[in-house]
Amino acid sequence: MIHRQLVTLFVVCALLSPAAVFAKSQMMSPREYADFINKLDAAASSWQDRIKHLDTINLPIDAEKRQQLAAKGALAIAMVSQSRSKVVAEREHPSLALELTLSETLTSTWSVLMELITDVPDSAAKKPWVEAIRAIQDDISTYAGPLHRHEISKADDLEYQLEDCKAQSKNRH
Repeated sequence: MIHRQLVTLFVVCALLSPAAVFAKSQMMSPREYADFINKLDAAASSWQDRIKHLDTINLPIDAEKRQQLAAKGALAIAMVSQSRSKVVAEREHPSLALELTLSETLTSTWSVLMELITDVPDSAAKKPWVEAIRAIQDDISTYAGPLHRHEISKADDLEYQLEDCKAQSKNRH
């Protein structure tokens, strides 16, 4: 019972927060969203290439550490690939569920890239590595932020429609 009350309180606070009010104005039109998805797909293709080329950066690390970084790089590439497949699915059949999973995948990819930074010992040679990864992270954030705001707006809009439908149904009875 307490859990349900806390969830209700959280939802009410979230709906009344300035961020939620601000997000309402952030929903993209269908055309804007289609353009956004196409740009996201092209950007993700670039991220894959840039992650693949990280191994060309010379780092003073042993073979075992290099292998660990290569495995995380492969994971990041796979996650970007997964994002691209979600983009294709979203393009064909748009849904809030796909948007949410796409957003989650972008966030997870960003986190794996952060691990690539933190897993390398500090040294002067680390700077190009960090800069290359942060540039990819910045690009991911460029898309993750607007996508998240769009999702919140879409969810708010769906909730409003549901409440409106309930009210109309109640008035009929």
